[in-house]
Amino acid sequence: MVAVARVRWYFRRKVTRVIEEINVRLNIDLPQFKLTRRQVLIDRLFHDARVQAAAEAYCRERAVPRSVALQQVDRYAREIVPAFNAYLYFRIGYWIAKRIAHFLYRVRLGYADSAALAAVNPKSAVVFLINHRSNMDYVLVAFLAAERVALSYAVGEWARCGRCSR
Repeated sequence: MVAVARVRWYFRRKVTRVIEEINVRLNIDLPQFKLTRRQVLIDRLFHDARVQAAAEAYCRERAVPRSVALQQVDRYAREIVPAFNAYLYFRIGYWIAKRIAHFLYRVRLGYADSAALAAVNPKSAVVFLINHRSNMDYVLVAFLAAERVALSYAVGEWARCGRCSR
């Protein structure tokens, strides 16, 4: 058990160093929720009073057992809460994205409105809309934006267009 604790401490220390380096070198202040374990965020969302009230209302409206509604809440919570590991994202993911982008393309940033980006409230979220012309879009956005922001991708239930028509 002591060996497991030492290994966990070693990796936690490496992650902490990466986060400190990111905050200084890239001028990124990672939000606290991105440093919180995913299961903790899922539990917070699941047990939120408004979510529980919505589940109760769902049970009344559809005459379904509470357990069915809570299973659906759990499924949605697991789907929408991001899994984020700063070490993997900035040390490995960024390096891979950069290498792939430079291998396949001559990457040049034509214009960046630095003044407008600097004027954005640090507590705000900037949303990038990708047109899905290629699967490379995600790699390019990850590489080009990684020095300014930590990205999260919204996919899942909303991305399943076949279910939208039902």
